[in-house]
Amino acid sequence: MALMRFGIIRMLPSGIPQCIEGAKGLAEAKAYVMRLASREPGEFFIYSEKNGAIVERFVCAENEDMLEDSKIAPRLKSHRFNFLS
Repeated sequence: MALMRFGIIRMLPSGIPQCIEGAKGLAEAKAYVMRLASREPGEFFIYSEKNGAIVERFVCAENEDMLEDSKIAPRLKSHRFNFLS
């Protein structure tokens, strides 16, 4: 079984992060998020198992209310996710 190095996370409307898929490489993870976001708007994150942190963030919005940025990072940090600068 291949080791997944990147986790793909979707933020549920309830504010709980849900791990939905794994990928071997960052490019593969980004491609998966882009396909998923085109069908299901929302907040998506790519988590690096190696660094133990969020390395990419994507917001695909149906409307401007979904783009409210102020709540995104605190919700993930409350679930013990870190962001790489």
